[in-house]
Amino acid sequence: ELTASYPAARVLEISARTGTGIGDWIDGLLDGHGSGRVLDIDYDTYADGEALLGWLNCTVTLEGPPVDGDELLQAIAQRVHTDLAGSALEIAHLKLTLIPLNGRGISVVNAVHTDEPPETAFALDAHVDAAEITLNLRAEAAPERLEAVVRRALDDEGHARSTALRVRHLERFRPGRPTPTHRMAGVAT
Repeated sequence: ELTASYPAARVLEISARTGTGIGDWIDGLLDGHGSGRVLDIDYDTYADGEALLGWLNCTVTLEGPPVDGDELLQAIAQRVHTDLAGSALEIAHLKLTLIPLNGRGISVVNAVHTDEPPETAFALDAHVDAAEITLNLRAEAAPERLEAVVRRALDDEGHARSTALRVRHLERFRPGRPTPTHRMAGVAT
């Protein structure tokens, strides 16, 4: 589909997780393919897409009896995912990161659309009783709705595990219209 829509583009399949196609991608960067072309970006289309998204960023403290950090993050992400998917609200980006206060390890769970469940990118494989969780969410919903969904997921998982999950910082908004600051009329050869 990409090749049909963009016949001049070089389409590569790569995965940073498995390493598939990375060598071909690096070779393409080094061979200069595509250099000298000016990107034609339709900022109106980009702005329309951004206007659909609500953004939410928050940090949460975890305190209480030891809980499995990976399971906790996966459960919070799944609750957010299920709530938004149940209302047919598209997720563009959902990422949760848990860092124990003792500094040992990291757990990361993410989702990049509503069609697939959240997945663990990095496992902590440990129980924690004190940690900081960072949650970033971009979804096709009002920022107020995103806050309600996230707070409900945190409350439900905190109660289910007898763990205190306290929102320390939260910001929610819709991004403003992008204003391109650097435009090139052409590239000298």
